[in-house]
Amino acid sequence: LQDFDKYISLEPLDVDGYFHRGKVNNRLRNYKNAAKDLRIVTETETKNWTNWDYYRKAISYNLLKEYSKEILWLDSLILKNPNNEKLYYIKAIANRKLGNLELARQNLNKAIKINHDYKKAYNSRGILNLKSLRTKESILDFRKTIEIDKTFFDGYTNLFFAYCLKHWYFLIGFVVSIFLFIRRKGFTKFFKK
Repeated sequence: LQDFDKYISLEPLDVDGYFHRGKVNNRLRNYKNAAKDLRIVTETETKNWTNWDYYRKAISYNLLKEYSKEILWLDSLILKNPNNEKLYYIKAIANRKLGNLELARQNLNKAIKINHDYKKAYNSRGILNLKSLRTKESILDFRKTIEIDKTFFDGYTNLFFAYCLKHWYFLIGFVVSIFLFIRRKGFTKFFKK
C-alpha cells in the first residue's frame, strides 16, 4: 500500500495507481478505502480509450459489486475484442452474480466456443448446471476440466459433488448405515480396530 500511496502522490492524475491500490485494499478487506479508490477509477474519463481502460473500469465495478455496470463496460470491450474468451468468462461471472443464469451459460458457451481448452469456463458452466440440477451436463463439464488439466483440483471436487447430487439417495443410505453400524458397535470399539 505504501508504494501505491507514494506513486499516487507523484502521479495524482494516473488512474492505474488508484486502481491497483483499490484492488489491494479490497484484498485486505479495507472496503471503505477500496471503494474510494475504485470510485475515482469509474468516474475518470479517458481521452484515448484503450482496452486496458475498459477492463480497468469493468473490474472496478465488479469490486464495487455493481455488476450491471461491469457488464456494460465488458460489452464495450467485447465489441473491440470479440475473440477474447476471458471477457466472456468475466461477463458470465457478473451475470451469475446478478442471478441471470441463462445469460451466464450463454457467455460461458461463447468462451468455450472460442477456446475449447478453457477449463475455468467448463468448470463454471458445470457449476451453473449443478445449480439448475442438470447433473449429467455438469458431470460432462467437470470431466472435461480434468481432461484439460489433470491437476485442476476444483474439477475433481466439483465432479465429486455432481456425483453425490446425482446419486444422493445412495449417499444418504451409506451415511445412515455407517451411523447405525457405529451406534450398534459403539463409537470407541469401532475406532479401536
